[in-house]
Amino acid sequence: FESAFTGFHGDFDNNFVPAVLIGLNTFASQVLFTISLPLLLVWPFCRGKWMDRKLTAGSHGNQEVLDELQKGEFVLHEHPVEYRVNSLRLYNMVFIFNIIKLGGTMVTAGYLRNHLMVWGIFAPRYIFEGVSFLVVCATMLLSYLLLLRVDDTLAGWVGKLRDYCKTQ
Repeated sequence: FESAFTGFHGDFDNNFVPAVLIGLNTFASQVLFTISLPLLLVWPFCRGKWMDRKLTAGSHGNQEVLDELQKGEFVLHEHPVEYRVNSLRLYNMVFIFNIIKLGGTMVTAGYLRNHLMVWGIFAPRYIFEGVSFLVVCATMLLSYLLLLRVDDTLAGWVGKLRDYCKTQ
């Protein structure tokens, strides 16, 4: 039981710190995956120089392709509606996947309600999936709001930069 509290010594005055540590230990993978969802949108635009060379060789000197490659992920800010629609679509897919997981666990627990191990295996798994779903939903909401905030701030910065470049 002490392995969950590595790095913290002594007794705790309340149960808040141990609850947070155990919650982070239990749901860290779901939280990290959900927070990193925006990277799935940006990845095709920043694959690295090795991919740029492969694409440049395949484009046979097409100037439009070369210009797009040089812009990187700033191409996303030239099409803000598509970027927001694709990000919302990505978050919806993850949400639906988690609903399917929760629904499957619910159906299994309901179907096996007369099983000998219902309170030992199926009910705890159902409760765990329900709490996991709530954690993922809360993290997705915060991550999506952060994505929108960063997108708005970056779009404003790019707009100011373009205005400044036009005056020069």
